[in-house]
Amino acid sequence: MGLGQKEKNTLKYLIFNITLPWGCIFYSTKFLNKYFLQYNSYFSVVSYIGAFSLVFYGGKIAKYFFDKLTKKPKDPTSYGKWAVISGATSGIGEAFAHDLASKGLNILLVSRSEDKLKKTQEGIKKTSLKDVDTQKIDYVTVDLGNSIKADQALALKTKLAQIHENSGGIGLLINCAGVVNLEPTPFHEMDDGLLDSILSVNNDGTARMTKYVLPYMYQRKSGAVITVGSGSCHHPSAMISAYSATKAFGYQLSRSLHYEYKQHGIDFVALTPYLFVSNMYKDKKNSLLAPYPQTIIDATYPLLGVEEYGFPYWFHWMMGMVQYVTFENVGEGFLKINERAIARAKARKQKKV
Repeated sequence: MGLGQKEKNTLKYLIFNITLPWGCIFYSTKFLNKYFLQYNSYFSVVSYIGAFSLVFYGGKIAKYFFDKLTKKPKDPTSYGKWAVISGATSGIGEAFAHDLASKGLNILLVSRSEDKLKKTQEGIKKTSLKDVDTQKIDYVTVDLGNSIKADQALALKTKLAQIHENSGGIGLLINCAGVVNLEPTPFHEMDDGLLDSILSVNNDGTARMTKYVLPYMYQRKSGAVITVGSGSCHHPSAMISAYSATKAFGYQLSRSLHYEYKQHGIDFVALTPYLFVSNMYKDKKNSLLAPYPQTIIDATYPLLGVEEYGFPYWFHWMMGMVQYVTFENVGEGFLKINERAIARAKARKQKKV
Protein backbone atom coordinates (compact mmCIF):
# COMPACT_ATOMS: atom_id res chain seq x y z
CA MET A 1 0.00 0.00 0.00
CA GLY A 2 1.50 3.33 -1.08
CA LEU A 3 1.92 6.36 1.13
CA GLY A 4 -0.86 8.94 1.13
CA GLN A 5 -0.17 12.65 0.71
CA LYS A 6 -0.28 13.29 4.47
CA GLU A 7 2.20 10.48 5.13
CA LYS A 8 4.48 11.83 2.38
CA ASN A 9 4.36 15.31 3.89
CA THR A 10 5.15 13.87 7.32
CA LEU A 11 8.12 11.93 5.95
CA LYS A 12 9.43 15.03 4.14
CA TYR A 13 9.07 17.04 7.35
CA LEU A 14 10.99 14.46 9.39
CA ILE A 15 13.83 14.41 6.88
CA PHE A 16 14.33 18.11 6.22
CA ASN A 17 13.34 19.67 9.57
CA ILE A 18 14.64 17.09 12.04
CA THR A 19 16.94 14.41 10.63
CA LEU A 20 19.19 16.57 8.43
CA PRO A 21 19.65 19.49 10.91
CA TRP A 22 20.39 17.16 13.82
CA GLY A 23 22.70 15.11 11.62
CA CYS A 24 24.66 18.28 10.78
CA ILE A 25 24.91 19.14 14.49
CA PHE A 26 26.09 15.63 15.35
CA TYR A 27 28.85 15.52 12.74
CA SER A 28 29.88 19.12 13.43
CA THR A 29 30.28 18.21 17.10
CA LYS A 30 32.39 15.17 16.21
CA PHE A 31 34.62 17.38 14.04
CA LEU A 32 35.04 20.01 16.78
CA ASN A 33 35.79 17.38 19.42
CA LYS A 34 38.38 15.70 17.23
CA TYR A 35 40.32 18.77 16.12
CA PHE A 36 39.76 21.48 18.74
CA LEU A 37 38.82 20.02 22.13
CA GLN A 38 42.41 19.31 23.19
CA TYR A 39 43.55 22.87 22.35
CA ASN A 40 40.71 25.09 23.48
CA SER A 41 39.27 25.49 26.98
CA TYR A 42 36.04 26.84 25.48
CA PHE A 43 35.22 23.44 24.05
CA SER A 44 36.08 21.85 27.39
CA VAL A 45 33.37 23.97 28.99
CA VAL A 46 30.94 22.97 26.26
CA SER A 47 31.76 19.29 26.83
CA TYR A 48 31.04 19.67 30.57
CA ILE A 49 27.69 21.30 29.80
CA GLY A 50 26.90 18.44 27.44
CA ALA A 51 27.82 15.87 30.07
CA PHE A 52 25.63 17.61 32.66
CA SER A 53 22.70 17.71 30.23
CA LEU A 54 23.18 14.04 29.43
CA VAL A 55 23.12 13.06 33.11
CA PHE A 56 20.21 15.42 33.94
CA TYR A 57 17.91 14.36 31.11
CA GLY A 58 19.10 10.79 31.24
CA GLY A 59 18.01 10.71 34.88
CA LYS A 60 14.58 12.05 33.95
CA ILE A 61 14.20 9.39 31.27
CA ALA A 62 15.34 6.69 33.69
CA LYS A 63 12.80 7.86 36.29
CA TYR A 64 10.05 7.84 33.66
CA PHE A 65 10.73 4.21 32.76
CA PHE A 66 11.18 3.26 36.43
CA ASP A 67 7.74 4.69 37.22
CA LYS A 68 6.29 2.89 34.19
CA LEU A 69 7.69 -0.42 35.40
CA THR A 70 6.86 -0.05 39.10
CA LYS A 71 3.47 1.73 39.07
CA LYS A 72 0.61 -0.60 38.31
CA PRO A 73 -2.31 0.90 36.36
CA LYS A 74 -5.77 0.48 37.83
CA ASP A 75 -8.46 -1.66 36.29
CA PRO A 76 -11.18 0.66 34.90
CA THR A 77 -13.81 -1.60 36.46
CA SER A 78 -12.30 -1.24 39.96
CA TYR A 79 -13.58 2.30 40.59
CA GLY A 80 -17.31 1.56 40.68
CA LYS A 81 -20.16 -0.11 38.83
CA TRP A 82 -21.15 2.78 36.54
CA ALA A 83 -19.44 4.81 33.84
CA VAL A 84 -20.90 8.18 32.81
CA ILE A 85 -19.98 9.20 29.25
CA SER A 86 -20.67 12.53 27.59
CA GLY A 87 -20.67 12.76 23.80
CA ALA A 88 -21.65 9.10 23.91
CA THR A 89 -23.50 8.73 20.61
CA SER A 90 -20.59 8.96 18.17
CA GLY A 91 -16.83 8.76 17.79
CA ILE A 92 -14.65 7.91 20.75
CA GLY A 93 -17.49 8.45 23.24
CA GLU A 94 -19.60 5.72 21.63
CA ALA A 95 -16.53 3.48 21.38
CA PHE A 96 -15.82 3.98 25.11
CA ALA A 97 -19.44 3.08 25.89
CA HIS A 98 -19.26 -0.21 23.97
CA ASP A 99 -15.86 -1.09 25.39
CA LEU A 100 -16.70 -0.43 29.04
CA ALA A 101 -20.02 -2.28 28.68
CA SER A 102 -18.10 -5.28 27.35
CA LYS A 103 -16.04 -5.16 30.57
CA GLY A 104 -19.20 -5.41 32.69
CA LEU A 105 -19.84 -1.80 33.67
CA ASN A 106 -23.25 -0.16 33.64
CA ILE A 107 -23.33 2.87 31.34
CA LEU A 108 -25.06 6.25 31.57
CA LEU A 109 -25.02 7.85 28.13
CA VAL A 110 -25.16 11.65 27.94
CA SER A 111 -25.80 13.49 24.69
CA ARG A 112 -28.17 16.04 23.14
CA SER A 113 -30.10 13.82 20.70
CA GLU A 114 -32.56 11.39 22.25
CA ASP A 115 -32.91 9.50 18.97
CA LYS A 116 -29.15 8.90 18.81
CA LEU A 117 -29.08 8.00 22.50
CA LYS A 118 -31.77 5.34 21.98
CA LYS A 119 -29.90 3.98 18.96
CA THR A 120 -26.62 3.77 20.87
CA GLN A 121 -28.38 2.21 23.86
CA GLU A 122 -29.90 -0.51 21.68
CA GLY A 123 -26.60 -1.09 19.88
CA ILE A 124 -24.77 -1.68 23.16
CA LYS A 125 -27.49 -4.01 24.45
CA LYS A 126 -27.35 -6.08 21.26
CA THR A 127 -23.60 -6.40 20.82
CA SER A 128 -21.54 -5.37 23.85
CA LEU A 129 -23.02 -6.49 27.17
CA LYS A 130 -20.96 -8.84 29.29
CA ASP A 131 -23.99 -9.86 31.38
CA VAL A 132 -27.32 -9.28 29.63
CA ASP A 133 -29.31 -10.12 32.76
CA THR A 134 -27.80 -7.65 35.20
CA GLN A 135 -26.14 -4.81 33.26
CA LYS A 136 -27.94 -1.50 32.74
CA ILE A 137 -27.58 0.94 29.88
CA ASP A 138 -29.37 4.21 30.63
CA TYR A 139 -29.29 7.67 29.13
CA VAL A 140 -30.03 11.33 29.85
CA THR A 141 -30.69 13.91 27.16
CA VAL A 142 -28.52 16.95 27.83
CA ASP A 143 -27.41 19.64 25.39
CA LEU A 144 -24.04 20.79 26.75
CA GLY A 145 -23.92 23.68 24.27
CA ASN A 146 -24.91 27.27 25.05
CA SER A 147 -25.55 26.59 28.75
CA ILE A 148 -27.41 23.55 30.02
CA LYS A 149 -31.18 24.04 30.32
CA ALA A 150 -32.47 23.93 33.87
CA ASP A 151 -34.75 20.92 33.30
CA GLN A 152 -31.95 18.96 31.60
CA ALA A 153 -29.50 19.80 34.38
CA LEU A 154 -32.05 18.67 36.97
CA ALA A 155 -32.67 15.39 35.11
CA LEU A 156 -28.93 14.70 34.95
CA LYS A 157 -28.36 15.51 38.61
CA THR A 158 -31.34 13.35 39.63
CA LYS A 159 -30.05 10.39 37.62
CA LEU A 160 -26.54 10.74 39.08
CA ALA A 161 -27.97 10.82 42.61
CA GLN A 162 -30.04 7.68 41.94
CA ILE A 163 -27.01 5.81 40.62
CA HIS A 164 -24.96 6.86 43.65
CA GLU A 165 -27.58 5.85 46.18
CA ASN A 166 -29.05 2.68 44.68
CA SER A 167 -26.85 1.21 41.96
CA GLY A 168 -23.31 0.72 43.18
CA GLY A 169 -21.78 4.12 42.60
CA ILE A 170 -20.22 6.09 39.75
CA GLY A 171 -16.73 4.83 39.01
CA LEU A 172 -15.82 6.61 35.79
CA LEU A 173 -16.60 9.85 34.02
CA ILE A 174 -15.48 10.06 30.40
CA ASN A 175 -15.64 13.61 29.01
CA CYS A 176 -15.88 13.09 25.25
CA ALA A 177 -18.33 15.77 24.13
CA GLY A 178 -16.62 18.23 21.83
CA VAL A 179 -17.14 20.57 18.90
CA VAL A 180 -14.62 21.65 16.25
CA ASN A 181 -14.74 23.53 12.97
CA LEU A 182 -14.62 20.68 10.46
CA GLU A 183 -12.50 22.70 8.05
CA PRO A 184 -9.64 25.03 9.04
CA THR A 185 -11.09 28.54 9.22
CA PRO A 186 -9.61 32.00 9.91
CA PHE A 187 -10.91 33.12 13.29
CA HIS A 188 -12.70 36.24 11.98
CA GLU A 189 -14.63 34.13 9.45
CA MET A 190 -16.02 31.67 12.00
CA ASP A 191 -19.79 31.35 12.28
CA ASP A 192 -20.97 32.87 15.57
CA GLY A 193 -23.16 29.88 16.36
CA LEU A 194 -20.28 27.47 15.82
CA LEU A 195 -17.98 29.59 17.99
CA ASP A 196 -20.59 29.60 20.77
CA SER A 197 -20.87 25.81 20.56
CA ILE A 198 -17.11 25.30 20.67
CA LEU A 199 -16.78 27.53 23.73
CA SER A 200 -19.78 26.16 25.60
CA VAL A 201 -19.47 22.44 24.88
CA ASN A 202 -15.69 22.15 25.18
CA ASN A 203 -15.35 24.45 28.19
CA ASP A 204 -18.65 24.69 30.08
CA GLY A 205 -19.75 21.15 29.24
CA THR A 206 -16.50 19.59 30.45
CA ALA A 207 -16.42 21.68 33.63
CA ARG A 208 -20.06 21.08 34.52
CA MET A 209 -20.05 17.34 33.86
CA THR A 210 -16.98 17.04 36.08
CA LYS A 211 -18.52 19.20 38.81
CA TYR A 212 -21.79 17.24 38.79
CA VAL A 213 -20.08 13.84 39.13
CA LEU A 214 -17.23 14.68 41.53
CA PRO A 215 -19.27 14.91 44.77
CA TYR A 216 -20.28 11.25 44.48
CA MET A 217 -16.74 10.09 43.78
CA TYR A 218 -15.55 12.27 46.67
CA GLN A 219 -17.99 10.60 49.06
CA ARG A 220 -16.90 7.12 47.99
CA LYS A 221 -13.18 8.04 47.89
CA SER A 222 -12.95 6.32 44.53
CA GLY A 223 -13.28 7.33 40.91
CA ALA A 224 -11.54 8.34 37.72
CA VAL A 225 -12.20 11.16 35.25
CA ILE A 226 -10.88 10.82 31.70
CA THR A 227 -11.05 13.98 29.60
CA VAL A 228 -10.51 13.58 25.87
CA GLY A 229 -8.69 16.65 24.61
CA SER A 230 -6.45 17.26 21.61
CA GLY A 231 -2.75 17.33 20.83
CA SER A 232 -3.38 20.75 19.31
CA CYS A 233 -3.54 22.21 22.83
CA HIS A 234 0.23 21.77 23.22
CA HIS A 235 1.27 24.28 20.56
CA PRO A 236 -0.08 27.16 18.42
CA SER A 237 -2.78 25.74 16.16
CA ALA A 238 -3.71 28.27 13.50
CA MET A 239 -7.09 27.95 11.76
CA ILE A 240 -8.49 25.83 14.62
CA SER A 241 -7.53 28.45 17.21
CA ALA A 242 -10.77 28.44 19.24
CA TYR A 243 -10.90 24.64 19.35
CA SER A 244 -7.28 24.22 20.49
CA ALA A 245 -7.72 26.96 23.10
CA THR A 246 -10.77 25.22 24.61
CA LYS A 247 -8.90 21.92 24.65
CA ALA A 248 -6.09 23.65 26.52
CA PHE A 249 -8.72 24.62 29.11
CA GLY A 250 -9.80 20.99 29.58
CA TYR A 251 -6.18 19.85 29.71
CA GLN A 252 -5.27 22.38 32.40
CA LEU A 253 -8.47 21.75 34.38
CA SER A 254 -7.88 18.00 34.42
CA ARG A 255 -4.21 18.25 35.40
CA SER A 256 -4.99 20.68 38.22
CA LEU A 257 -7.85 18.54 39.54
CA HIS A 258 -5.51 15.53 39.49
CA TYR A 259 -3.48 17.06 42.31
CA GLU A 260 -6.52 18.44 44.07
CA TYR A 261 -8.28 15.08 44.32
CA LYS A 262 -5.68 12.31 44.17
CA GLN A 263 -5.50 12.36 47.99
CA HIS A 264 -9.21 11.49 47.95
CA GLY A 265 -8.82 8.41 45.74
CA ILE A 266 -9.85 10.11 42.49
CA ASP A 267 -7.65 9.83 39.41
CA PHE A 268 -7.69 12.32 36.54
CA VAL A 269 -6.22 11.69 33.10
CA ALA A 270 -6.15 14.27 30.30
CA LEU A 271 -5.80 12.63 26.88
CA THR A 272 -4.30 14.67 24.05
CA PRO A 273 -4.55 12.61 20.86
CA TYR A 274 -4.30 14.08 17.40
CA LEU A 275 -6.53 12.78 14.60
CA PHE A 276 -8.53 9.58 14.91
CA VAL A 277 -11.49 8.27 12.95
CA SER A 278 -14.62 10.08 14.19
CA ASN A 279 -17.33 12.51 13.12
CA MET A 280 -14.73 15.27 13.58
CA TYR A 281 -12.45 13.65 11.01
CA LYS A 282 -14.06 12.97 7.65
CA ASP A 283 -11.66 10.26 6.48
CA LYS A 284 -13.27 7.03 7.70
CA LYS A 285 -10.24 4.87 6.94
CA ASN A 286 -7.75 4.38 9.73
CA SER A 287 -4.10 5.18 9.10
CA LEU A 288 -0.84 5.64 10.95
CA LEU A 289 -1.78 9.27 11.59
CA ALA A 290 -5.45 8.64 12.38
CA PRO A 291 -6.25 5.26 14.00
CA TYR A 292 -9.64 3.93 15.02
CA PRO A 293 -10.93 5.14 18.43
CA GLN A 294 -10.41 1.69 19.93
CA THR A 295 -6.65 2.12 19.48
CA ILE A 296 -6.81 5.27 21.62
CA ILE A 297 -9.01 3.57 24.22
CA ASP A 298 -6.78 0.51 24.60
CA ALA A 299 -3.80 2.79 25.20
CA THR A 300 -5.71 4.91 27.74
CA TYR A 301 -6.41 2.34 30.44
CA PRO A 302 -2.71 1.80 31.30
CA LEU A 303 -2.55 5.50 32.23
CA LEU A 304 -5.17 5.20 35.01
CA GLY A 305 -3.60 5.77 38.40
CA VAL A 306 -0.17 6.21 36.78
CA GLU A 307 -0.20 9.39 34.67
CA GLU A 308 -2.06 12.70 34.86
CA TYR A 309 -1.97 13.21 31.09
CA GLY A 310 -0.69 11.55 27.96
CA PHE A 311 -0.66 10.98 24.24
CA PRO A 312 -2.18 7.49 24.50
CA TYR A 313 -1.28 6.47 20.94
CA TRP A 314 2.45 6.01 20.30
CA PHE A 315 2.56 7.83 16.94
CA HIS A 316 0.68 10.79 18.38
CA TRP A 317 3.28 10.92 21.14
CA MET A 318 5.98 11.14 18.47
CA MET A 319 4.04 13.92 16.74
CA GLY A 320 3.80 15.79 20.04
CA MET A 321 7.54 15.51 20.64
CA VAL A 322 8.37 16.99 17.23
CA GLN A 323 8.05 20.55 18.58
CA TYR A 324 11.01 19.93 20.90
CA VAL A 325 13.40 18.67 18.21
CA THR A 326 12.34 20.42 15.01
CA PHE A 327 14.13 23.46 13.59
CA GLU A 328 10.91 24.83 12.12
CA ASN A 329 8.63 27.14 14.10
CA VAL A 330 5.77 24.84 15.14
CA GLY A 331 3.11 27.53 14.82
CA GLU A 332 4.20 28.31 11.28
CA GLY A 333 4.36 24.63 10.41
CA PHE A 334 0.81 24.03 11.66
CA LEU A 335 -0.38 27.04 9.69
CA LYS A 336 1.12 25.58 6.50
CA ILE A 337 -0.62 22.25 7.13
CA ASN A 338 -4.01 23.90 7.47
CA GLU A 339 -3.44 26.24 4.53
CA ARG A 340 -2.86 23.13 2.40
CA ALA A 341 -6.06 21.64 3.82
CA ILE A 342 -8.00 24.79 2.83
CA ALA A 343 -6.51 24.63 -0.68
CA ARG A 344 -7.55 20.97 -1.03
CA ALA A 345 -11.07 21.76 0.17
CA LYS A 346 -11.41 24.58 -2.37
CA ALA A 347 -10.13 22.28 -5.15
CA ARG A 348 -12.73 19.65 -4.22
CA LYS A 349 -15.53 22.22 -4.31
CA GLN A 350 -14.40 23.48 -7.73
CA LYS A 351 -14.44 19.94 -9.11
CA LYS A 352 -18.02 19.50 -7.99
CA VAL A 353 -18.99 22.70 -9.79
